[in-house]
Amino acid sequence: MCPSRKGSANPLSPALSAVPRSRATEVAPMRANELRGIHSRTKSSTDALKTPTPFGEEIIDVGEYYGSQDLASTRLIRYMQLKHSTKHASEQWTISGLKKTLSGFAERCAALKKARPTSPLGNWLELHFVTNRPVSKDVVETIEDAAKRQAPRHPRVFGFLEEYSGLKSGELAEICSLLRLQPEQKGFLEQRQLLAQGLRRYLPGADSEAPLQLKDLVTRKATSEFSATPQITKFDVLKAIGTSEEDLFPARCLIEPPLRVVVREQEAELTQAVLDAVGQCLIVEADGGVGKSVLALRLPLHLRFPVCRYSPPDIRWNLLLSCLTYSRWGSDL
Repeated sequence: MCPSRKGSANPLSPALSAVPRSRATEVAPMRANELRGIHSRTKSSTDALKTPTPFGEEIIDVGEYYGSQDLASTRLIRYMQLKHSTKHASEQWTISGLKKTLSGFAERCAALKKARPTSPLGNWLELHFVTNRPVSKDVVETIEDAAKRQAPRHPRVFGFLEEYSGLKSGELAEICSLLRLQPEQKGFLEQRQLLAQGLRRYLPGADSEAPLQLKDLVTRKATSEFSATPQITKFDVLKAIGTSEEDLFPARCLIEPPLRVVVREQEAELTQAVLDAVGQCLIVEADGGVGKSVLALRLPLHLRFPVCRYSPPDIRWNLLLSCLTYSRWGSDL
């Protein structure tokens, strides 16, 4: 029985690893099941935005839509520009290198404000610049100063920031507060390994073709072949990796709840042992018929009782029952 900080499985989550990205931009557990679509180098086909913003869209490599793919009702849009280099991985980004990024994000934000004038961008928009290269310290500090509307530590760089974004004062502070610089991320080789590892957490068995199929899906969605349907949905992901929601980990529990349960005195003690073992795995072993299956079914009920000294809200409780009788793969959640 393992306390886990991973959220519930979302069929779209493996697709997030199919593009070079930062570990810091992974979907938070509370938002994992809200992810509705991933868009590559283009806006959503259901996006209500009509204002032409060709350059603003051009610098966006990936868009993640949470809650809804409709601009008017989406809870969060996360735009990302991905800049990975193999030849200049150690070369710092300067303010001049970010000129197109700043200009493009600014134009996109201006159009989004017109589309949703009553909703502040800070409530539903994030801008991510993800790169394997370092970012100059004076650029990082200048963006921080602009976001906080405080005196710039690097006036010359600040001047270029205003020039490239075309913004000043409050508007500049708003855009800079949305901007997340994520430098020195993993290279392509490591990204590929992370993709394969991530898929193994969802699929039973070792499927060497799944990462290639998923990468191909993301690549093709960015071409004119899918100009009418650029979004990647959970159905696209499931089809690409040759599986269904029912076949994804965690496995569906097939234990039949008994009509009448004889409560064991040790249940409260075992529950507390699980709570105290954060970051560890506990194995409950006993002879057949003693009540392991019943314990696995009843443990979530005990977690609501005062016997629990603490129950961190960000922890998901994974109960793993090893029993071939109940499972196709030999494990159930």
